[in-house]
Amino acid sequence: MIIPRTLKSFAVAPAIAGFASLVFLAGCSQQLNVEPGLTGSSAYCTTLTQSLPVEIAGELIRSTTRSDQGVAAWGDPAIVLRCGVIKPASLQSTSQLISVNGVDWLPEKLTQGQRFTSVNSTEFVEINIPSDYEFSSGLLVDLANAFPNS
Repeated sequence: MIIPRTLKSFAVAPAIAGFASLVFLAGCSQQLNVEPGLTGSSAYCTTLTQSLPVEIAGELIRSTTRSDQGVAAWGDPAIVLRCGVIKPASLQSTSQLISVNGVDWLPEKLTQGQRFTSVNSTEFVEINIPSDYEFSSGLLVDLANAFPNS
């Protein structure tokens, strides 16, 4: 059977498009390995991570290897949230906190960015922001809205 050239093109085009889609999805589905907090699988952390926004700081949420244990990430380089972490060593009664929508955050300058840890939630929750991102309080607003009982 002889198939006209134009019909061959129509038959090959979907196959190529399907293959390209699989390659694209495989590249996007690479999971980020994030170490969970000690109590990251608590009911509080589970509720929090299920309520997190899909986008923060203009970055979309991405897949993590431990998403069921109170972790989430957005963008590349990743903005990383970990729930159930230990109390920050730098937290003192005189620490300057940032209060956003009922959540108090302890800011800490890191070598390569910033960390904010919630200090008045049921579990300590930290968000690590690489220096590639310009900090905006909108990021903390987006996160605070996801906190249970905030």
